[in-house]
Amino acid sequence: MTLPGDRMPAGRRSALGLRSPPAEANAALWMGRYMPEDSDDKDGPRAKARLVQEVAGLHAGRATDVYRAAYARWHGAMQRSGAALATLHTVTPVIVGLSGESLLETNLTLDHTYGVPVLPGTALKGLAAQYAHVHLQEDEWRVQGEWHRRAFGTVPADAGGGDAATGETGSELFTRGEVTFHTALPRPGEFRLRAEVLTVHHPEYYGGQDKPPADWDSPIPVSFLSAMGDFTLALHCEDTELGQAVFALLKLALERARLGAKTSSGYGQFHVQGDPFAPPEPPAALAEALKNIRFLKRNDVVRRSPDLANRFARLLEALAQPEAQSFREAAIHEALTQVRSFATDRDTWRDVRKSAWYKTLAETYGVPEL
Repeated sequence: MTLPGDRMPAGRRSALGLRSPPAEANAALWMGRYMPEDSDDKDGPRAKARLVQEVAGLHAGRATDVYRAAYARWHGAMQRSGAALATLHTVTPVIVGLSGESLLETNLTLDHTYGVPVLPGTALKGLAAQYAHVHLQEDEWRVQGEWHRRAFGTVPADAGGGDAATGETGSELFTRGEVTFHTALPRPGEFRLRAEVLTVHHPEYYGGQDKPPADWDSPIPVSFLSAMGDFTLALHCEDTELGQAVFALLKLALERARLGAKTSSGYGQFHVQGDPFAPPEPPAALAEALKNIRFLKRNDVVRRSPDLANRFARLLEALAQPEAQSFREAAIHEALTQVRSFATDRDTWRDVRKSAWYKTLAETYGVPEL
């Protein structure tokens, strides 16, 4: 955190001989410690604009090797721990932490260690909780409702819990929600910072002073940062049904309500890619083999045509692949159920079970009783 009295802007740059940030500079450190000029002088807006431009150029489609390694460790840990992962792609620039403490009058949440933009888990959780309370009709998803409490926890009334607009009060105790929202990290090389400018044309009028706007008012440009790119979302929830519901909520909120500041101006819209709770897809070879078996005809089974044997030979090849291991039981059951639906009499089913492909299937993987 940068304190207001801890500036030394020109001295720090000149002492280190830095006219511009090095290519590997930490964006958070540079923005907090390296103001080009004293921000209190008459050229303050230009100095701040220059700083914003410098920081925005630090992540122009690249990431440091240190951050790449850190992201790989974090992503691997999330996968091993069973986290539900998805990609959040920015449709419009996002600004999280605009009002945070900074040398500038505006801010952007950057990771202190690596200087990359992040989406705090608290921001994601708050967005999902607010969207559920405001937009869902079921009482269970409103503040203090059963599903809302389970997903997001509760906050006592004397600590800001409840909803002033509806008169709903908070709970008596703090409780932790069952869903853990991890801070979303940007994918290396797939994010960038943007320099933005908001120009206030009538500051005294908008500041609440009794002075009407006029053409001769001096506009004041305010420079700030935004972020764009792909971020990795990570959620933990032991209850799959609850996890699915919260992920769907967060997806709707990110795509419709938007995240962060200036959402009414279009900032903070995301497209969520992937569904971490969707059942996994079987390997392509196995999916193709099952598709061929679904197209079997009754005569293929009753007459035990060579085509029947060929299709099951391809199925056996697909089942032998290591990536098909978790799908074998379901695939075998589906394939044999399809054949059994045509072999309705005892003699036909007995002849099917004498087939070479059936014996191989039974000896290698076992077959269910149908």
